[in-house]
Amino acid sequence: MAENHQRPINRSVRSLRIPALALGTPELVSIPDNEIVEVNDIGQALMKASQIIRESVVEREQGELATQEMGSGQANRRQKPAAPSRSSLHR
Repeated sequence: MAENHQRPINRSVRSLRIPALALGTPELVSIPDNEIVEVNDIGQALMKASQIIRESVVEREQGELATQEMGSGQANRRQKPAAPSRSSLHR
């Protein structure tokens, strides 16, 4: 009789395995609805963690891009020769 109750629990818990492993990827995790309330709660927490991780990755990438753009802008300014001043043209 206990075995009849264990199957849905085991299946429900196993359904969280792939989404939990996907937390380190850039993709947002989706969790199928589950008949066990506690498993649904864990699934919702995994989805929220996935969203937080994704937002953090996007912010980091935007910061890195801005840093690269600032660095290349400074490099361009260093490479351009200065335009002659008016006073040096009239000598």
